[in-house]
Amino acid sequence: MLAAEEITIRIDGERIVLRPTLRVALRLERRHEGLAALVDKIQDGDLAAIADVLREHSPAWSDVPSFIESLGVPHGLFAGVRHLIPALIAHVYSLAGVDLEDETDTPSTGSRLASRETFAEHLEGLFKVATGWLGWSPETAWSSTPAEIRAAQAGFIDLQNALRGVAPKKPDHRTLDDKFADVFLGLSTRAQAA
Repeated sequence: MLAAEEITIRIDGERIVLRPTLRVALRLERRHEGLAALVDKIQDGDLAAIADVLREHSPAWSDVPSFIESLGVPHGLFAGVRHLIPALIAHVYSLAGVDLEDETDTPSTGSRLASRETFAEHLEGLFKVATGWLGWSPETAWSSTPAEIRAAQAGFIDLQNALRGVAPKKPDHRTLDDKFADVFLGLSTRAQAA
């Protein structure tokens, strides 16, 4: 979902806007050896990982990430940041280009997430699409979200297909049984005609 990607959190009166840009995604992916590892750390309440995500989006003068990191584990004030965990996990999924509201965007459906490429390769591929296919400047690509790049790429493909007179391919929502039945029905019709 393009418009619902920014997450705003408030800590002690300070407002931090989490925007899942390609630059932030790649930086966090590299520092935490993968976005899946970052999600695990956040779920486990790793205050250094939580602070790192916030630091990527905080103004230079913000003390919030350093304060959270200094809490250490265990600390009574940890309960004060525990409520951030669901928002931070949703943010990391957005960094990976996953739309949590799209039920078809899961590794089990054969989406790009099920492929064997790493998140780093996926993010680098998005940069190549933005700067190559779409002709965006590197700065525009780095400040765009994965969802924005994918939507622009889909629009570009639609435009190219329209220019060539190719009709858009409609998704096939039939079950596997229905597909087999259609194939065998076609075979039996051809056999009868012969």
